Amino acid sequence: MAQDTMRELSNSCCIVGAAESDEMGVLPHKSQMALHLESISNACADAGLKVSDVDGIFTAGAHSPALIAEALGVTPRYVDGTSVGGCSFIIMVEHAIAALHHHLCDVAVITHGESGRSQVGVTRVRDTSIAGCYEIPYGFGAPPTWFGLITTRHMHEYGTTLEQLAEIAVSARYNAALNPEAFVRGVAASAGDGGLTNHLFGVRTQGLFGTLSAAQAPSYLSGLLIGHELHGLLPARPMAVHLIGEVALLRRYQRALAASNVTSCVHGETLVTRGLFRLAASIR
Repeated sequence: MAQDTMRELSNSCCIVGAAESDEMGVLPHKSQMALHLESISNACADAGLKVSDVDGIFTAGAHSPALIAEALGVTPRYVDGTSVGGCSFIIMVEHAIAALHHHLCDVAVITHGESGRSQVGVTRVRDTSIAGCYEIPYGFGAPPTWFGLITTRHMHEYGTTLEQLAEIAVSARYNAALNPEAFVRGVAASAGDGGLTNHLFGVRTQGLFGTLSAAQAPSYLSGLLIGHELHGLLPARPMAVHLIGEVALLRRYQRALAASNVTSCVHGETLVTRGLFRLAASIR
C-alpha cells in the first residue's frame, strides 16, 4: 500500500525555482523576515512566477507561515509550520509534494530565514523550556551532542562505520561548493580591472568583510579563474564554442560562456576517443 502511494506521488510535481536572499554574510541591517521575503521573491523570479502566485507556505523557526504570508501580502490556501530541527525544510519537501498532489495548493514555497551570525531577532533558550530544565543544565543541548547520540545509535543498530559517515560529510561539502550564483559572480568579477592576482586577493577581502561566505568561495574562485581563462582565449566576436572533456567541468565553462552571451555545445570525453580512432583509420 505504501509503495503504491509513493509511486502515485512520483513525478507528480517538480521544483521550478530556488534562490537565496539578496545578500549573504554578516547583515546587521536585515531582519530574519527580510531574509525570508528576499529569498521568496528571488525564487519566484527564478521560476518565472509572481509572489502573488504563491498559495502554499512551508517554514519553521522564529516566524510562522501565517506571519510570512501576511508580510508577502498573500492569502495561502495551505500552510505548514512543522519544526523538527535542522532537517525541517527537507521534510517539508515531502509535505509540499503531498499538498500539491492533492490540490491543496498550486504553488508551494519552502522558506528559511535566520540571522545566526548577525544575531538580528535571535533570543536565548528560555530556562522554562523542557530543554532548559532537563537537557541544557547537564550539558546536552547543542548539535554536537544531539548528532553524537544519533550517530552512535545508528552505528549500533545498523553497523554503520565512521568511514561511511565521513563520506556524508565529504559529499555535503562538495555539493555545498557547487554554488551557481557565486560562480557567476566570479565570472563577472573576472572582467573587472586589476588582473587575476588582484582579484584573487579580493576573495580573501570579501571573506573578511562577510560579503562572501566560506561555502561560496570555491565556486566564486572557479568562476574567477575560468572567466580570466576565457577572456584571454575568446576573440572579440566569438562564434559558437564546442567544449570537449569531462562533462561536470564543461558545464561550468558553458555557464561562464552563457554569462558572456556566447553559445556553446558540450561534448563528452568519448568524442576524443572517436576522433583518435578516425584519425588512426585515415592514416592506415
